[in-house]
Amino acid sequence: MNKNPAYSIGAVHSSDRFGEFTIIGNPNSERMRIKFTNTGYERVANRDSIKRGEVHDHLAPTVFGIGCLGDGLPKPKTSLNRWRNILARFARGTSHGRLDLAGSTSGRSVTGTSKHVKM
Repeated sequence: MNKNPAYSIGAVHSSDRFGEFTIIGNPNSERMRIKFTNTGYERVANRDSIKRGEVHDHLAPTVFGIGCLGDGLPKPKTSLNRWRNILARFARGTSHGRLDLAGSTSGRSVTGTSKHVKM
């Protein structure tokens, strides 16, 4: 049982790189369920990682400020590198065409198909 109020349900903590998160569940005293405020991403984190602020948000836009790696299986390196190169061209403004990205700070648009590709 966790008796420290700093690690009780509803306590707000901060990650060094990914912003604030709230403890929403306490499976046991060492591993706690948390939810990030900015993205709503939920995960189980180790108490020591929470204390050090080293908890990662997998839905934060960490790739050129517009792409996130997400959860799940590791992505094949070739596919991941191609995807990063596409985002790099878009971020530098050298893309061909127009794309509208929700939440994009660049304001550019890129045309393409409506088909979504899952890696």
